[in-house]
Amino acid sequence: MTHDNLTWAKWWACPWLDSPHDWPPFTPSLPYSKTLCQSQHAAMATALGIDPCLPVEPSPALLQLVLEPAQRRDLILALVGGVYQIKTHTPLSQDLQLWCVRLSKALMPNTLKIGTEDPLHYLRAWVEPSVWQRLRLSFDRHRVLALEQTPRLSETHDKLETIWKAAIWRTGASNNEPVFSFAEESQDDAVQTHD
Repeated sequence: MTHDNLTWAKWWACPWLDSPHDWPPFTPSLPYSKTLCQSQHAAMATALGIDPCLPVEPSPALLQLVLEPAQRRDLILALVGGVYQIKTHTPLSQDLQLWCVRLSKALMPNTLKIGTEDPLHYLRAWVEPSVWQRLRLSFDRHRVLALEQTPRLSETHDKLETIWKAAIWRTGASNNEPVFSFAEESQDDAVQTHD
């Protein structure tokens, strides 16, 4: 078993352990919460709405998404959102905005009227329901519960697969460049380098 497969299996069994968000009864800020969750695994899974089942075989893209740190995962979501809903004001760098526009023109994804601009809708449509039950814990509880009040998108899976793979690849390709351009950052905060 490879390291990634072992990590996937551990994540599948206890997806709440890496969540920075409160999902009652799991509260990561309480020291006893992780211990309680491990000793009461079945009760915790039931309380969080996770149906017990064997792990699915993840695609390389899904495995990478799950293993990414929260900041990178948020960037991936922003890129997918940028492909589906082109905006002029976004926290993405100009280079990444242009990438989203180009991919959107090339793939012409369905711009579904979903009542919200949250890219989590596309994530929910892309992954299997058993994966979503676990992956949803990586995001703010209120955001997810609001999202789940709307029907699951019926976007064609092939196009979603292509867009998610492209966004995951793009975030890996942009490791050495600034990704978000926040207006409140000033040049005084920039690290000065000297030759």
